[in-house]
Amino acid sequence: MLPVFVTSRTGEFRLFHQWWNEGFRFGLITIPHKRPDPAVSLNHAHAFAHFPGPKYLDNGIFQGVRMELDELFCYASTVKANFVFIPDVFGDAGATLARAEEALRVLKRCENRFKPVVVAQGQNADEYVYCAGELLAMGYTHLAVGGLLREVPGDEEVTAGPLRKIDESLLWEVLRRVRKELSPPWLHVLGALHHERVARFEALGVTSADSKQWARGYTHLPAYKHGLAGRVRLQDAYVRRFYFVRQGRLL
Repeated sequence: MLPVFVTSRTGEFRLFHQWWNEGFRFGLITIPHKRPDPAVSLNHAHAFAHFPGPKYLDNGIFQGVRMELDELFCYASTVKANFVFIPDVFGDAGATLARAEEALRVLKRCENRFKPVVVAQGQNADEYVYCAGELLAMGYTHLAVGGLLREVPGDEEVTAGPLRKIDESLLWEVLRRVRKELSPPWLHVLGALHHERVARFEALGVTSADSKQWARGYTHLPAYKHGLAGRVRLQDAYVRRFYFVRQGRLL
């Protein structure tokens, strides 16, 4: 299973290239940048485009990025994305299917080299499996499961320890049933990457999974207390310990 790290900061690419040059394999996921300062957006797009590993482009809907499908697919080509997540609707299988149908019409008139990834949504396992089955019936081959993140009450810090923000029981039921009943050739889990889940993901045939955990789950102390250099060292140590130490067996 391929770990995929969420990034929105150009400054993080030095670490990414260092890890890649050392032989570690992973993917990156980002959202289209549409910031007031064009230079920031251009620098990020350039850094992402030149990352040598698998590049996943989120549609940015949940981050407030509004793009028409034509614009999203054009941006994907600009940054040389390998996979693009088709817009979906949180918790709504019907609206998600409608968006996937619209995307198919746009894709037919759009020359691209990326793989469109559809995202199954629902309120329960039955709805997720139904949505996933309909998406695959449309002809899509790359399937993701999304909408499983849940807010955590209070201001508790995210650390490398407990698994947080995921509906665990729903996650495993959905993945088990999707694999057993639909057997998609390619399966991604959005927002759920965590070292304690990797073994079960492998057993269920998950292709890849992503999260921001790699960047904010490496210490019990706020990152600013360590300074920038200290933060980078902690990120580096965290990823090596919890993800790259497994690569000899995973890849």
